[in-house]
Amino acid sequence: MTLASIVALLQSALLLLTVAQSSYNLPQSFRDNAVTVAQQAITQATLALSSSASTSGLSSNASTQNQEFILPNGAVADFNGNIITSAPTTNINSGPLASSNEPNSSQNLPGVTISPGTQSQSTNMPMVDIKIDASDGPLTLPFDIPAVITWTSKGAVEPGCALEGAPGSGMSGTINIVPYSYFSTTTITVKCFALVNNVVTPNAISDSVTIIPIVPAPPSLMLSINSQPELSVIAGQNKISFMNLKLDATVSGEDIMISSLPIVLNTVMGSVGDLISCQIYDETHALNTGSNQLTSPAASGTVTTFTFDNSKTIPKGTTLTLFMQCNLSSSAKQGSTYQWTLGSITASVASRRPVEQRRNSDRGSLVTVSAN
Repeated sequence: MTLASIVALLQSALLLLTVAQSSYNLPQSFRDNAVTVAQQAITQATLALSSSASTSGLSSNASTQNQEFILPNGAVADFNGNIITSAPTTNINSGPLASSNEPNSSQNLPGVTISPGTQSQSTNMPMVDIKIDASDGPLTLPFDIPAVITWTSKGAVEPGCALEGAPGSGMSGTINIVPYSYFSTTTITVKCFALVNNVVTPNAISDSVTIIPIVPAPPSLMLSINSQPELSVIAGQNKISFMNLKLDATVSGEDIMISSLPIVLNTVMGSVGDLISCQIYDETHALNTGSNQLTSPAASGTVTTFTFDNSKTIPKGTTLTLFMQCNLSSSAKQGSTYQWTLGSITASVASRRPVEQRRNSDRGSLVTVSAN
């Protein structure tokens, strides 16, 4: 073997060692194989150099231990594989071991195969991973169920990572997705800064996860009043039923909550002060008691709000019937009439979606004071 061949073999072996020791993204089996082949090449070169030295009368120790080798990537190394002068850049995608579309362009050493493939251009080989409920997604889940987003990164650099599609930042982190956050398919992406060719580059690495929410039908409420069209009462009568209100949520996609009822009183001849102790009842008890019990309605033609002690829930797929009763003053004049009309109800749902309201009637009984 000529001296030039020996030097070329040593250069190739040292380069292979450099690649194997610095390319952490390569499989461990490949790196171990590369180190073994490089060591064998160095051994062969040493034997050949010793033989050449014996023939020429030179000491192999003198001819090798102080020898410096210029590697194909521009670095300078000694015989033991130590880098004396670093290469301008270290990138396994360039140089004699780079992947290429050209056949046999990898310039592999004997016994080593480097498969072509896509390698990261980031010099520190970073990565980032995002999951939802420990899944890479896409994940389908009911929109009223919470979820947990987690992400981790390796090799990212400041300013770090940030989420798109959800609030969050940092090299790693966890955020809780509260119920009703998403009403359509949504992708959450984490993007990080990383070194690319020794330059801090935004969005150099990224990963995404997709949430597919199961969204029910819109919330809706049908309002109807099922009361006697006309009712005759006497002055001083108690617990007169002025209105039977049916709230129908049978086609609603969510439970509906109401905390008050706005109702307008219209009177003819009579006074609003004739009606006292007005209350709203469900099937079992009064909904407005104590300070919420209405002592006297607002002026005729204006809204009187009945505030409940506690919010009332109408479960989806069900109906709720409410009754309004008042006592009539003993001083109410004969011929006086009273009628309540339902105003615009404020209804809400957990998802904060608007509640569609429909009504087929909104007037209660026309109540007339007759002679005793």
